[in-house]
Parts: sequence; structure tokens; C-alpha cells
Amino acid sequence: MKRAYWHLILAGTTAIVVASLCVGAANVNLMDLMNALAHPTSDTVTHGIIWDVRLPRITAALTCGASLSLAGAVLQATFANPIVDSALVGISGFAACGAALGLVVAPLALLTTASVGGALIGASFATALLARSRHSGLRFTLFGIALGATASALLALIGSDTHRSNGRSLMSWLFGSLALTTWTSVATVAGSLVLGLLLLRGQGDLLDVGSFGTQSAEHLGIDVRRQRMRWLITVSVLAAPSVAMFGSIGFIGLAVPHIARMLGAVKHRVSLPATAILGAGVMTLADTVSRTLAGPMEIPLSITLALIGAPILFAVLRGMRSE
Repeated sequence: MKRAYWHLILAGTTAIVVASLCVGAANVNLMDLMNALAHPTSDTVTHGIIWDVRLPRITAALTCGASLSLAGAVLQATFANPIVDSALVGISGFAACGAALGLVVAPLALLTTASVGGALIGASFATALLARSRHSGLRFTLFGIALGATASALLALIGSDTHRSNGRSLMSWLFGSLALTTWTSVATVAGSLVLGLLLLRGQGDLLDVGSFGTQSAEHLGIDVRRQRMRWLITVSVLAAPSVAMFGSIGFIGLAVPHIARMLGAVKHRVSLPATAILGAGVMTLADTVSRTLAGPMEIPLSITLALIGAPILFAVLRGMRSE
């Protein structure tokens, strides 16, 4: 990928973060923003807006966007299919099922532990089913889609009682929101992102081969089942905590890897970091739009991401050559 594109991605993401810190129910000018950031122990109103409300939410958007985008990129290589992501093949869906069950039965004091634990159990269940599948190619993709449909049905059953004991709407959570972000939830998602990056270390060339399909990988002597298991575990680690903390957020894992490839990041050693940065920026932009466009009400994050991502995906599909 050209160096100019790297500069564009980094500058664009930085500009989105600064704009997101400045705009909201109470706008903050650039000078006051710099002053608040330079004095983290201040007790001014602007300090409270930046440090207690916007900064944790924006940090959550950055880490969640990077995690879900990376999960989508890895899954597209695992399935050798450019139109899959963790929501489509059931990993995010079963993570959401587990988190929703944890949130329904757990007292408020155990909310974070129950939701993350349930999400990891649900994602692990989907991962185990996918990894044990003997299918390959299109049949493997269809098997994943069937898992995703099953997860959606289970979520509908769980969501039939739309209000949990803690008074928060389960269905609202399922559409995705960063409104109740805390530094604890940020730390949880950031930790999963770091662990996911460690699992992806040295996997770029193998993901390149995997994206050409199972037969190509086997001809090169790669243990496909072992690599598939590693990649699916990595996706679960990346996606499950984000789903547990912020709900089932779709589309970003599908669209962002395509944007990275459109910018020339074809090999995974280049596309993975590009995807992470782009995903962080896109999620922050979507969250900023969600909380400001119809203020004081918030638009569900999945809806905003669909409105942003759908035109991008249409452009990608239009530019793809017929196979």
C-alpha cells in the first residue's frame, strides 16, 4: 500500500477523534479541549465532559472498531470468502446469546463478569462447531450462515422479554451502543484486542494462503484444520468482549477489510494493521454520528454503521469482476 494512503488513514482517524471530542450535547472548542487534555486533574466542567464522558467512549469506539474489523478480516481469509464476518457466521451471534443470558440472570454487581463470561462461552461454542466441521469452501460458508441464523433465532427468544431486572432494554443493547461505556469496559475490550494481536503475530503469510481456499493451503503443506482452529479462536477473542460490552454491532467487520483492500492493502501483513486503524476510525465516526445527529436521542450504532457501510459495500461489489 502506498505511503500516502497510510498518511491519509492516520490523519483521517486523528481528525475523527478530535472532532468527536469537540462535538456533542455541549460543544467544546479546540483550545478548551487541549487545556482539558493537558490538565487531567482539573475539576472544570469541560474536564468532566472530556475525561469522564467522551474520552472513555471514544477509546471504546477505537478498540471495539479495531477488534471487530480484524475479526472480519481473519474470517474472510478463514472462509476464503470476502462477504463473511463474525456476525454472519454465528460467532458474534452466539457471543450475544451468552452475554444476553448472563445479563438476564446476573445481579447488577456481576454484570460485566456475567456478560463477558457468557459471550466467551457462546463464541467458544460456535468456534468449536465451525472448527469441527468437515466442510470446505462454499459448504463451510453455508454451515457458518446456518449457525448465524440459529443464533439470531435464539436471540429473538431471549429478547422476547425486552427488559432486564437492571432496567436496561435488552433489545436496545442488541442493536449496539457505547452510551454506557466505562473505563472498565474499555480495559476489557482493549485487553482482548492486545491478546488478539498477539495471536495474529506471524500469521500474515498463512492468512494469504488461506484466503485462496482449502485446497491451495493443503497443497502447500499447511495443516488447514489446525490453522482454522487458531483463526477461529482469535476471532472469538477479538469479537466476544466487544459484543458483551457494547452489543451486537454488525457491518463493520464486513465492510472495513474491503476498504483496506481498495486502498491497496492486499497482503495480510499490510492489510491487518490498515484494517485495525480504519475500523477504529469508522467506529468512532459512526458513534459520533449516532449521538449527535438526532440528539438528545441516540441512533442505534448498528443502524448508523449500516447506513455508512452499505454504500461502501455496494461500491465494492460493483467494482468486483464477475467470477
